[in-house]
Amino acid sequence: MRAVMHSVQWHRNQLRSAAARRAWPHRTAFRGTDVVVGEVSMLRAAEQHGTPCVRNAEADHGMASVIVARVDAILRNPDGRIEVWVDAELHRAEPVAERARLLGRLGRARRRWVELRPHGSATLRAHLPADVEPGDLIAIPCSKPIALANLRRSSRHPERMEA
Repeated sequence: MRAVMHSVQWHRNQLRSAAARRAWPHRTAFRGTDVVVGEVSMLRAAEQHGTPCVRNAEADHGMASVIVARVDAILRNPDGRIEVWVDAELHRAEPVAERARLLGRLGRARRRWVELRPHGSATLRAHLPADVEPGDLIAIPCSKPIALANLRRSSRHPERMEA
């Protein structure tokens, strides 16, 4: 219970932050375990259209987007790093990964920094519940719009085969 309360309080503090709000498009609302962008539930969009899915919308700096990706695998490395592999090719997007959110359920464990993969050579760090698991959905804000075709899986990441 304590971990859940910590997660809820952390989210409240983050949502109050102006920087956190700027990471998301205008008219983004956080409703329980869902992210709603311009009246479109990202949780429902993923259920209806599959993942990855994307919603482009106006933001402070022009157009931005929200990607919903499904967790494919979790790799817990001997050095303590956790890699969260998702079904979206993030290297073509400009994700604001530190503002990513778990969709569809509240994490039961404390949040920790994980690496979102695949993303080419750059490391994308997201602050997600430590109990994130395959099948979970993650909403990832992006600073620029992106086409769905650019998020579809490719064979550009041979390390995906090792996951």
